[in-house]
Amino acid sequence: TIDFWKNIGTILKTSLYYVGTSAVFFAAGWLISRKKNLIGVGVTLFIAATTVLFQREFFHYNAQYRCVPIICILVFIVSCRKYLKKKDREDLFLAVFSIFSLLLLTRMFFNVRAEHSGFYLLVPGMLCYYIFFLTMIPRISQRKDVRAFYRFAFTVLSISFIMAHIPISLYMYKNRTMRISSPRGAMLVHPGYYRCKQLVEYLRKNTDPSDTLVVFPEGLTLNFLSERENPLYQYTFLPLWFLLKPDSEENLAKELEEGNVKYVVILRRLTSEYGAARFGMDYAQGIMRYLADHYVIEKQFGAWPFTSNEFSLVLLKKKPQRTQSNK
Repeated sequence: TIDFWKNIGTILKTSLYYVGTSAVFFAAGWLISRKKNLIGVGVTLFIAATTVLFQREFFHYNAQYRCVPIICILVFIVSCRKYLKKKDREDLFLAVFSIFSLLLLTRMFFNVRAEHSGFYLLVPGMLCYYIFFLTMIPRISQRKDVRAFYRFAFTVLSISFIMAHIPISLYMYKNRTMRISSPRGAMLVHPGYYRCKQLVEYLRKNTDPSDTLVVFPEGLTLNFLSERENPLYQYTFLPLWFLLKPDSEENLAKELEEGNVKYVVILRRLTSEYGAARFGMDYAQGIMRYLADHYVIEKQFGAWPFTSNEFSLVLLKKKPQRTQSNK
């Protein structure tokens, strides 16, 4: 709803792009079906190349799914009409699924918060997107070969979108050069996270496998690789969780006590996108005070978290419980 008319314009622009490309794909498919020779092969290659060029120059990667709300509505209308005529359960499913997708998208538009993770809510809408373009739109043509070419051309367009994003993915994968191994498997990470490897090795050598471990603000991977259980109900401790539940810090401290959590890790995970950047400093100060009273530093890996730009973490160990002697 921010920049409303600009967003509406983007949706309409994306829709027009798809209308234009679909018309071209159908026209090319019809022409190729008439010329099943070298001319048809040439047209196929020309359309494929033109599609890739068009995507690269005019159809931005992030614009491809902007018209998904309109697609969900169209899938619903088409499916309902077909179901009323044929009573096919598949059409009924598509009608229900498209409405479900539209409701999730509406939640993103009008009631979105950072913890909603919109990329998850978008998935059903993208399924409708591919059902629409690869199943429903080709049925406009009665000719099997025209439908086949349309699907081929749209697949080329989809691959072109993927290829546009590949340089970023390759760059990220290229820089994952450090291996963290454990009995549960291994993973490659950026060398800047070598202190995670140090922590996993330290836990394996110096702690008992039955010792419990909680990572603040989040780091379930460390639990997995070190084979140390997190006994708490919660496994991520991000700002909005504390803001939405006023008694969350008190309940978390109680869980730490009742679960007799032996080890706690605090690591440098900036959470600026959730409104507060630093665990224990910008939010969850009460938990930090609890940890200061009930835990001691077992091992520090680098600077204290959030005091430098370098990734670092600290391992805390629960203080021995005091016992009272009966006289």
